[in-house]
Amino acid sequence: MAERMQHIVLFQFPSELSEDDERQLFATVRSWPEEIGGFTALRFGRDVSGRSRGYQYALFVEFESKAAADNYFPHPVHIAFSDWVHELNCQVLAFDYPLDGNSVMV
Repeated sequence: MAERMQHIVLFQFPSELSEDDERQLFATVRSWPEEIGGFTALRFGRDVSGRSRGYQYALFVEFESKAAADNYFPHPVHIAFSDWVHELNCQVLAFDYPLDGNSVMV
């Protein structure tokens, strides 16, 4: 079986998004399984803890394989999303790692 991959991203926008921009943000991520594929888990949410040090949103993606992750990053739908986020001067913190015997705890 191909090695699964974990992709986590935190988003920090310089100011609160408008309702329309936030709707677009969620709708875009929600469209990915149909448009990009290769996910075994996809979650996106807004911080409610107040402990996020200014990061307002988090993306949690689990890919079925490294090949699926490699397909996601250059995919035109992901590139368009990334360009839109950066046009809004968003700071992004991303972290990727393989889901293997060392990282999967349960």
